[in-house]
Amino acid sequence: MTKTHKNDSMLNVATKLNTAQDKQTQINISTNILTREGADNLYQSDAMSRKLVDRVVNEGIRKWIDLQNIEPEQKTVFNNYMDKLQVKNAIREAWRYARLYGGGAILINVDDGLELSDPLNLNLIKKIKSFLPLSRHHLFRQSTIIDDIDSPYFGDPEYYSLSESSTGEYINQIHHTRLIKIHGAYLPFHLYEYNNYWHDSVLSGSFTAIRNYSQAHDMVSSMVQDYRERTLSIEGLDEVLSMPDGESILIKRMQIQDKVRSSLKTNIIGSNDKMEVLTTNFSSISDILDRVDKRLVASTNLPHTIVLGDSPIGGLNNSGQNENRDWYDFVSDQQEDHIRGPIKQILNLLMHATDGPTNGQVLPDLTFVFNSLWQMDDKERAEIEKIVAEKDAIYYNINVLTENEIANNRYGGATYSQDTVLDDIERDDMNIEPEPDAEE
Repeated sequence: MTKTHKNDSMLNVATKLNTAQDKQTQINISTNILTREGADNLYQSDAMSRKLVDRVVNEGIRKWIDLQNIEPEQKTVFNNYMDKLQVKNAIREAWRYARLYGGGAILINVDDGLELSDPLNLNLIKKIKSFLPLSRHHLFRQSTIIDDIDSPYFGDPEYYSLSESSTGEYINQIHHTRLIKIHGAYLPFHLYEYNNYWHDSVLSGSFTAIRNYSQAHDMVSSMVQDYRERTLSIEGLDEVLSMPDGESILIKRMQIQDKVRSSLKTNIIGSNDKMEVLTTNFSSISDILDRVDKRLVASTNLPHTIVLGDSPIGGLNNSGQNENRDWYDFVSDQQEDHIRGPIKQILNLLMHATDGPTNGQVLPDLTFVFNSLWQMDDKERAEIEKIVAEKDAIYYNINVLTENEIANNRYGGATYSQDTVLDDIERDDMNIEPEPDAEE
């Protein structure tokens, strides 16, 4: 798919500006959606491409989640159940597929007495057997598209077929409700439709920058090998080559010269010959590579320190500390955009299973948060605890908090907490009444 870019603009016939002879008017904008083979080749052979796919996924899954509004014992059972079904791994792999190919999915393998082609009925789930991560290339969308505008799945395929990996044949019609989809880089609907109802690889938009980065650095490596180049001007060379056996004479002479230079570290040349050693000028290479590197970083939306592994000059004390905070904020946004929904679906499935962690009881208030990716050092942690302690002292002195509330909120859990929850039971038992006014 190729589109010609046209602008309303001023023309200058004398300078050919914006006329047919202007080079700029020949620029075309083309849609570049990576094929499976192209994505595979980049991921397997290019370390930078692999990093752009994996780094966000690995960081986003690293600290995992913390269940909220659930009793501690039940929380432990829930976490053990998720570990048994390898939920974390299923999310990780499906998300990796989404970033690499533009789409990933998790097949919900449950015992509900129905076929894969039937809509999933939450109330019939007896047991969850497994969560199977798949790439978009494992699934072939069938022709039926959901046309009910009241459906949250409007415009998406209703059925998919699963590819049998060894033969490539498509088997098992699957209803869309039995798949948890994770998408890659966003595409507008007409391109989403053109791409077989999947979004795009994160490598598509960065492909040119990745290619230029690899070529530029490989080119410098080749230049280093040819840093010093010898040239030999031979008197009468044209006459020698015009002789019947001139080429063999020349080759023999060069072979002898190479042998002598290799053995005796000496060059032998004729009295009227001239040898020069030319060196490559690298003075501008650093600036060129720096611009290529910056173009790559800009195309990925990732911080310089993450993409290239070093701190850019001019950062906070050159430590990249600001970029690290930006990086964690970016990963947090990616978690919310791409995997909060799928994790929420899985928790809902687990609660509906009769042999699940809640024995089929749905906990309406159950939710979760992503554990913080940013880790404070000892100094930062001590400063935070000091500030919170000073605040607690103020609230205690004016009877806003009790001793037990402060102790339980800060140190009652597995780790120190800044959050404060009032103990209504203790307050009722104490029957605290407001102090009378001084005048009374």
